Amino acid sequence: MIAQTDRQKPPNTLIEILDDLDILTLRSVRTYLDQRIDDLRPTLPEMIRAETEGEIVDIRDRRSYTLVRKYPTSRDNSDTYPQPLSLYRVKREKRLNGKETLHWSFLGDIIEPLSIECGNCGVLLDESTTVCPHCGEELLRDEEV
Repeated sequence: MIAQTDRQKPPNTLIEILDDLDILTLRSVRTYLDQRIDDLRPTLPEMIRAETEGEIVDIRDRRSYTLVRKYPTSRDNSDTYPQPLSLYRVKREKRLNGKETLHWSFLGDIIEPLSIECGNCGVLLDESTTVCPHCGEELLRDEEV
């Protein structure tokens, strides 16, 4: 078992207050503390901008995950072979030591500019797509609405 340091241990007055609470109140305190911790930590887009190499084109936050379009780290300036624009799904990942890191899932390189988004799952798609390959949702065009 890991011994608590003084920095990890709450003040004695707080411990005394918590020791007097019933289980339902303790659960509500835990819920409050979880929300407070979420409010204090950086958002997923902030973490992505701080830790990412390469040029970020855009970030679309979906709360539990984020879609990121970016160019690779070593981007050539040559017009002969344009660098691919890559799409990633990024989530927070908690390590065994308690620290949070980013988990990047490569979704693919984007060949055509993306112009529509699946209303069901949020995946970015090109204009020619009629059914989302991710969730099977039929996509409606503006003229069909």
